[in-house]
Amino acid sequence: GNQKIQDFYLGLRDSWKGFCNGPVDEGNFPCPSWKIAFKKVFEVTPDEVYPKFGQYIFDEIKWASGKSILYNLTALRIAPIPTS
Repeated sequence: GNQKIQDFYLGLRDSWKGFCNGPVDEGNFPCPSWKIAFKKVFEVTPDEVYPKFGQYIFDEIKWASGKSILYNLTALRIAPIPTS
């Protein structure tokens, strides 16, 4: 959830210290220690997650490609906005 994302970002803040001279190298690539922060927060490695995430995005795009986009009143009939 959102808290895990926040924890990851906070973990990135100083994760490079002791591993690299700075958060990014001369080629503007991130210090690989971000993977340690990722594993600590999400309990899986980025290498384990990214192929699954890529497949999820692919599946969602494939599913959505045949759907109609609803706007305005039509959409509000399906999912009305709560009012007080």
